[in-house]
Amino acid sequence: MTALDTHRQADYTVTLLDWADRVIRPLDGVTGGEVTLSNSTRLRASGSLDLTEACGDVDWMSQRVRIDYTANGQSWGLGVFLLSAPTRSYSEAGSTWSVDLSSPLALPDADCVDRTYTVKAGTNLVDAAAGLLRETGLARLSITPSTAVASSDIVL
Repeated sequence: MTALDTHRQADYTVTLLDWADRVIRPLDGVTGGEVTLSNSTRLRASGSLDLTEACGDVDWMSQRVRIDYTANGQSWGLGVFLLSAPTRSYSEAGSTWSVDLSSPLALPDADCVDRTYTVKAGTNLVDAAAGLLRETGLARLSITPSTAVASSDIVL
């Protein structure tokens, strides 16, 4: 029997990452959640996680999570997410956390400037955009190189 002839064995893996997307550890205690991927929204991805105390210490302000879906030995990354708005609930069984997930695109989206920014004529446009994204705190970028340059000054 091939993998297509059997029942699908699926699993989700949630990994805790540091601010530079380096693996810290698997995130234990995940009891549920959801991920929404949408091309029609500005930030493209969002979601939530439900956690028990088994999740251990999490720095909600700087750490991130990577969520992977695995079925029959094949894995697909669903994304890397920022953690935001954690809420803790208490019951006789212990405490639980519910935390919202935001796309890393929320960092440049929330970044604002207090003055105009000029891209000088002759500047590589992709390099300029990558530099601006890195300044907002995005460490890992997936950008296709280009030789396109600004034909004149661009004032933003």
